Amino acid sequence: MDTVRNTSSPASVALPKVWLTKVWPPSQVSGCPLVGDCFLVRDGAEVGRESPGVTSMHPLDSSVSRRHALFSFNGETCMVTDMASSNGTLVNGQRVSTSEVRNGDVVRFGNTLFIASEAPCADFSEFEPAGLVGANPRVFNLYRCARKWAMTGRPVLIMGETGVGKDVLARAIHVWSKRPGPFVAVNCGAVPDSLAESIWFGVQKWAHSAADKATPGLFRSADSGTLFLDELGELLPALQVKLNRVLQDGKVRPVGSTKEMGIDVRVVAATNRMDIFSASDTGFRLDLLARLEDMVICLPPLRERKEDIIPIIVATARSMGFEPMNFAADLVECSLIYPWPRNVRQLVRFFEAVVCHVGHDDLVSVDSLTARGVPCPDRLLSAVERGGQVASHFRCREGVASTRKTQLDEALARNGGNLTAAAKELGVSRQHAYRLRRLDGMHRRPFLPE
Repeated sequence: MDTVRNTSSPASVALPKVWLTKVWPPSQVSGCPLVGDCFLVRDGAEVGRESPGVTSMHPLDSSVSRRHALFSFNGETCMVTDMASSNGTLVNGQRVSTSEVRNGDVVRFGNTLFIASEAPCADFSEFEPAGLVGANPRVFNLYRCARKWAMTGRPVLIMGETGVGKDVLARAIHVWSKRPGPFVAVNCGAVPDSLAESIWFGVQKWAHSAADKATPGLFRSADSGTLFLDELGELLPALQVKLNRVLQDGKVRPVGSTKEMGIDVRVVAATNRMDIFSASDTGFRLDLLARLEDMVICLPPLRERKEDIIPIIVATARSMGFEPMNFAADLVECSLIYPWPRNVRQLVRFFEAVVCHVGHDDLVSVDSLTARGVPCPDRLLSAVERGGQVASHFRCREGVASTRKTQLDEALARNGGNLTAAAKELGVSRQHAYRLRRLDGMHRRPFLPE
């Protein structure tokens, strides 16, 4: 039986909690990480396919060796050590003998992929009817708060980088609110200046020469429902004043009318301008923000919630009739390491393109996509691009890799450019030598345009 086992007694000193969530192969139950796919790493925990004396069990892929890797704690530092396994232990796409494991790291044993985190994954099944998928516990808590707030009918401000899913959450809030009216979305930056008031508040018939009929405007169109103000930071200054009044009084005055009309509209706003509360920098009216900030939800970028990547990939593939098990482990590993600068939107569009380029029975790997001309991630370089504390961890490993690249270059020169012969001379696999060539930029393809 494939297992993860703990071979040591409990530590006498308090150690930090490190959870490993198995994200690939996907769960046979739902195709997404489940609570049962997580285990708490303890000092001396051994990963392998041996079963005698186990104290904790966890199914692993058959590519995992009988005794594959060992976890240990050096003070507050979690370490993983490869135990001369057949397929190696990889951390963030790089094969290691001993390596530190930090929050957000992608750890691979054979073809089984784990994500290290400070808390176990969450079960998102309760959010699936609203179109939300994921496994990250931080996002899970945000969604639960949003669902509770949705029933109040009060405004919501959603903040986050471009592509994190602000519009999807806005629609979910509308569903949870159970308001009978429609969900009306508008991009605040796409409304023409000359027609702004008519579009927002409506216009009476013959209010001007072009108004041959009365129009309700966005607010009245969303009556009894939800009005989603996307890209709130692009709203015209003059309209900010009027919108503030509408939120205060719950009434609108169409262009050409002398009467105000009552409305019952729930406003959900979204912005990618994280500095919007700094009036001196943005010029945005703080009194308007004060009416919208009853509930502020800050969605983290995808690079900070890697547990959500696999559920999104699985949902995208299945929506197009493709079996996600046909994705090879190396492609999934690249997807977990790549920082996705445009977040969920970029991830979804990439895998939609992948599914469109392959047959429904093909095993889809990085090499197969490269052969078809589909832009592919460079797992090593994309890992180095990540910012913050983890990035310095990668750069440290990159220094070791650059030494190996130099050795490979010299071996290639001695063997007339024959990669197989050069790998044999260095005592490494051809696949490992090919990875070193890619790290050096040779045969590199862009993943997706920045």
